[in-house]
Parts: sequence; structure tokens; C-alpha cells
Amino acid sequence: MTDVNWTGIRNEYITTNISYRKLADKYGVTRGMVAIRGKDENWPALRKQHVDKTLTKTIEKLSDKEAEKAVTIDHVADLILQAIEREVLHMLNSGIATNWKNYTGALKDIKDIKTVEGMADSSLKIVFEGMESWAK
Repeated sequence: MTDVNWTGIRNEYITTNISYRKLADKYGVTRGMVAIRGKDENWPALRKQHVDKTLTKTIEKLSDKEAEKAVTIDHVADLILQAIEREVLHMLNSGIATNWKNYTGALKDIKDIKTVEGMADSSLKIVFEGMESWAK
């Protein structure tokens, strides 16, 4: 049986959750032959390494995505702060009387939006406190 595709069998075992028995049936060899080859080449450890590497890459990509969201939220909050500042300066320069409570409330809400907490598991949590008043 020199025409057995051992590289294909090995790669399929390492990169999927398929059993030795199913591989043997699929490739037309005995389960024993697959088991011996797997033991000799340490396929279970290679599968574990593959799974660990895949999980690590997934976590890194998700972490990068969450970091981008945090940066976007921070940027938008800064833009809102700039708009509030321009409006307040305009009102002060024009002598327009206004209800300052709305502006101080908006500033508090923006402060709450910009709170980003580092979690113990190295993930990010963006806290949206006091947003109920903005949603109305």
C-alpha cells in the first residue's frame, strides 16, 4: 500500500475533528495502520498545537477588533465634545441664555461613554452608563 496518501490523512486528522476510524474508512486503510502512523508521528499533539494556534489567532483578531471599536467610540466622543464646545462658546459670545443643565448632562454622558475598562482576561469592556437619557 505505497500509494496511501499519508500526508493527506495526517493533515486531515490534525486540522479537523475526524477520528482514526473515519479516516481509515475514507482512505481505504485499516484503523490500526492509521493509529500506528498517528502514534509514530505524534498526531494528537500536532492536533492540539493546531487547535491552540487557531484559538490564539482568533483571540488576537477579536481583541484587535474590540480595540478598533474602542478607538472609534473615543473618536466620536471627542467629536461630540468639540461640537458642544463650539455651541457653548457661540452662546457665551452671543449672550444667549440657555439651560446649562442639558450641556452638563451631555458632558457627563460622554464621560461615561469614554470609560474603557481593562478586564482581568486581557479583554476590553466599553461601559455605556447613563445612556438611557440619550436614547429617549
